[in-house]
Amino acid sequence: MPIEIEFKFPTGFIHATPWRSQINEGKVEWPLSPWRLLRALISVWKVKCSYIDEPVIEEIIANISKPPEIWLAPKIDSSIRNYVPGEKFRTGQKKPDKDLIVDGFGAVDPSVAAIAYRWDTALSQTARDALSELVSNMGYFGRAESLCEGHLKYGDDDLQRTWIKPNDYGSSGATRVLAPKANVSLADLCETVRDMRKDKRLDPLASQWLTYSALPEPEYKYNPPQKVQGPVSALRFTIQGVRPSVFETVSLTESFRRAIMSRVGRENEGKIHQLVSGKLSDGSTLKGNQHAHWLALDTTGDKLIDSLYVWVPGSIPFEIAMSMANLRTFKVFTGGSKSRDLEVSLTAFGNAETVLPYNLNTSSSTWKSVTPFAPQRHIKRQSVSEFILDCVKRELGTRGFPTDDLQIKLEKGPWGKYKSYRQKDGINMQMSCYGVVLEFSQQVRGPISIGSLSHFGLGLFRTLDRSEKVSELSL
Repeated sequence: MPIEIEFKFPTGFIHATPWRSQINEGKVEWPLSPWRLLRALISVWKVKCSYIDEPVIEEIIANISKPPEIWLAPKIDSSIRNYVPGEKFRTGQKKPDKDLIVDGFGAVDPSVAAIAYRWDTALSQTARDALSELVSNMGYFGRAESLCEGHLKYGDDDLQRTWIKPNDYGSSGATRVLAPKANVSLADLCETVRDMRKDKRLDPLASQWLTYSALPEPEYKYNPPQKVQGPVSALRFTIQGVRPSVFETVSLTESFRRAIMSRVGRENEGKIHQLVSGKLSDGSTLKGNQHAHWLALDTTGDKLIDSLYVWVPGSIPFEIAMSMANLRTFKVFTGGSKSRDLEVSLTAFGNAETVLPYNLNTSSSTWKSVTPFAPQRHIKRQSVSEFILDCVKRELGTRGFPTDDLQIKLEKGPWGKYKSYRQKDGINMQMSCYGVVLEFSQQVRGPISIGSLSHFGLGLFRTLDRSEKVSELSL
């Protein structure tokens, strides 16, 4: 009775370096060799299913070591090139020691099987159950990043598949793959690379080369994405290298804004769009809060900023956004005349709904501080809670948010560690900062960014997770 093993790759990518190839050649083994399959099954047995008796494993090997028929789904080959630090790499080198790594991979449909093997053989029920257990426990097939899901099938395949046989020299191009010889044993399949090197051999003793005719690659028609020409309301940059602390949000966004404005000015004959600068032609401040907000976010929870956002509620022309998108490095001023270079790369570009994080740009009745709220005026003769509530209501009202029955809580946190002054003003302008939880009487849609320095990353709010608890501050 035919036995079939099929694999699908849920990530949509296959990573497998062919035997006798070096990884930097960028080649992808296709089909994945029978030798690789048997070795993978033995590895699963040793690591995850050691409760299966060895005689059962030997019966499986004896039956599926024969050259299988193989079915292949359409696949497209590609590669990614990365530079990684070399042995002599040191921070600050003018020409850092870097090595080029080529990651070759095959792209397949992640929703269906990509490869299947078939043998016309007879296995005992015990061996079938054991083989099914081994196949279903395979976490990857190929290199470790080639995640897979395997299934064992019995009987005739009810799908219309074209099976290729070994030593089939078809017109579509023949591919050599490594396979076990007849009567291969468990010990033969466990031969190590060290043993082969000792004997000055390139191939395992119990292996042989078989030729399969690979199916024709699908014709790939490239449809270039439609170029965005309309107004742009958000851009996202990812920080490369050493990341600043979240407590340096204002220093970072101020430097980021300065660099963006400088680039926009150079590429537009010195003219800077008012929604970028926040200034009118006469130098006065633009009203309405529709100009750029410069946001710095920690998306991993390690208190280090990894992403910078430009969010413009009023939207800017496409040409201006393209000038901003060209930024690659800028100087971050950390105090006085001290500065350091920061490298960034553009990772998103378009409207706020698709670029900003979901928890900043959705609807909810409860919102909490991502960065602390800094009041825009001095505290009056009232309690801190009443003062903050009054300031928050005024700020929300100017931005069109409902404030009827608004409730606030002050949240515990390291809010006082945040710098709340701009470089040009100095530390004497440091303001008190508070973590705030907003509870509206109805759902409101973000983003919510209010308070002093809200255009420089402070006073930003996100939705509250259902399982998240607020540690309320008692005053």
